[in-house]
Amino acid sequence: MSIFRFALVRAAAFSAMGLCLLALTSREATALAGELDTPGVATPSGLPDAVRQQIQKVLKREDCQFLDGFFVNWFTTLRYSGETQAFNLFLDDLAKCPGVTVSVKIDNIDCDWRIHHDGQSNRFTVVLNIDSPKIELTKVHFPETHGPPLPKEADDTPSSGN
Repeated sequence: MSIFRFALVRAAAFSAMGLCLLALTSREATALAGELDTPGVATPSGLPDAVRQQIQKVLKREDCQFLDGFFVNWFTTLRYSGETQAFNLFLDDLAKCPGVTVSVKIDNIDCDWRIHHDGQSNRFTVVLNIDSPKIELTKVHFPETHGPPLPKEADDTPSSGN
């Protein structure tokens, strides 16, 4: 094989490999995204309508000022402004919604509180602004939490804890 033919075959092979790599890495990614001017979240498809309405009612509480929000696919972020009492009621009402998981974080953010929601797991992460002039951290109330129910065969006799 002549050097010219070898160089031509080699160039063609590298060009073909380059085109294959380009085709594999240049897939078009599509996502549904947008801004929100009213609060709302995506919820799992099997969630009863009554629960969806209960969640929406919490997100639209009149004592909580919705600032703005955005979504990407089933992930939603909502920003709020409000006083300590409004935050406490918001958090308590959200925790009472069946089928949701609520966690709370404290951070330095650009609003009084922010909600991150995963619509597939129905998990809410509430981020409270540690430097909010409207929120008195010493008066923040975290909702009561319960562990999973005991198995049916568990003994109902109280123990001494020892």
